[in-house]
Amino acid sequence: MSDSLDRLVRESRPDLGTREARNVDWAEVDRGLFGRIEDEQRAERARLTSGRSARWAVAAGGLAVAAAIALVVGTSRQTRSIDGAQVVAEEGAGTVTAVEGGGQLLVDGKSVGVGAALRMGDVIEARGAQATIERLGKLTLIFERGSKATVTHVDGALVLALEAGAVEAQVVPVASGEAFAVDVGHSRVAVHGTHLRVARVGEHVMVDLSEGVISLGEAPRIGSTLGSLLTAPAHAEFTTSDAEGTLTLSHDPAVLRAPVSLGASTPVRAGLPSVALALPAGTYLARLVKGGMLEVLGEDFVRTARAKGASETRVLFNHALRNAILPVVTVLGLQFGALLTGAAVIEIVFSRPGLGSYAVTAIQNRDFPQIQGTVMVVAALFVAINLLVDLLYPLIDPRSAGGGSDNP
Repeated sequence: MSDSLDRLVRESRPDLGTREARNVDWAEVDRGLFGRIEDEQRAERARLTSGRSARWAVAAGGLAVAAAIALVVGTSRQTRSIDGAQVVAEEGAGTVTAVEGGGQLLVDGKSVGVGAALRMGDVIEARGAQATIERLGKLTLIFERGSKATVTHVDGALVLALEAGAVEAQVVPVASGEAFAVDVGHSRVAVHGTHLRVARVGEHVMVDLSEGVISLGEAPRIGSTLGSLLTAPAHAEFTTSDAEGTLTLSHDPAVLRAPVSLGASTPVRAGLPSVALALPAGTYLARLVKGGMLEVLGEDFVRTARAKGASETRVLFNHALRNAILPVVTVLGLQFGALLTGAAVIEIVFSRPGLGSYAVTAIQNRDFPQIQGTVMVVAALFVAINLLVDLLYPLIDPRSAGGGSDNP
């Protein structure tokens, strides 16, 4: 719009908008405006307050839930630790696994049989019977006829106070401390991992050590035995009142009493660990052999061998099996590692000393040199077995050597 036209409009309408402005109650407008602002502020404060209260309520609820979970977890852990302590107490000295002979095995004056659990303070007496006692993964003990002993310690090392007779034990080695001990009077024969027999006739004691190391000295109230260190083979004799002062020692194997093969009194007991270790791998290998044989028996060269008049045995073993067994040998070499790891479980369950139980004991005692040595031995065995498998390939199938004939 031009300046002249704008000036003309203003001169023609000098009262434009003034009349409406005079009729407006500006005080009322101000009150309404500020009242609306206050209402908006109150509503905002109410929203903030309710939101903060809700957040505090959620936070308080979360803290209450966390406290309840912590209480439950702590209670469960305490319960588990208490249960664990009860389990250890119930495990005690071991379990009776065999009672041989026509007599009885008495525990606290009561006759017991196979499966009886021995605990702290039990008085064990073999009247005309010989008992085998096993402490899972730790030792196997033969309680000979006419023997009597009291269980005096079960926490960690098992300690028997021998009053009469003889006990013979195969003990799984431990990295430090004592694994088993026999108290005779004021003296103690402490075992770190060995095969030994301790016999007592009155005040006279005889010890036959066929393998391992033992400590011989005064029985301590706490801690390890401090005394003479005996290494196998050894035959020692002493009196209960003064073991070191009356000790006579011989390392002549001819004087040593022949050890008993513990844990293998029957073929069934001796074969159970082998069956448990070999059965899973054996079933898989059997299925693999069956599948390979079914596939190979339909090949032309098998039909040709039969057509030439070869016997069925020759066809199966000389022709079919040699072509079907190559994958089996490969899997067998790979499964050797699983057999090594499974051996540790089998040795612990059946109380057999070996590389697996030795490794488990080293891990429990945090003996890093023993752990490293065990790992190196297992790795070397695994590599050697797989190398042997590779060397067997050309003997089984000459075609695998390269440049051989294609005829099977």
